[in-house]
Amino acid sequence: MKDYNANIAGLSLGIFSILIFIIYLVTTSINGGFREFIVPFIPIANEPGLLNFIGSIIIAGIWGYFLGFTFVYIYNFFQRKFDK
Repeated sequence: MKDYNANIAGLSLGIFSILIFIIYLVTTSINGGFREFIVPFIPIANEPGLLNFIGSIIIAGIWGYFLGFTFVYIYNFFQRKFDK
């Protein structure tokens, strides 16, 4: 079987998580919502400001890349192990 490229999966999930995070920030800013539940994952997202906004987007991309890369790497490992 073909192994999937973990870097491409990480980049695509990272870009997707950045887009979702931007949509989330825009909707919470418009509606005056709360951001407390993302503080453990992105600690600087709780305070307003341009640098915090840019830093939060970068951290969201890193989280997405890490999760996508890890998922595909583990998937390839089990696929090689059980496909014989």
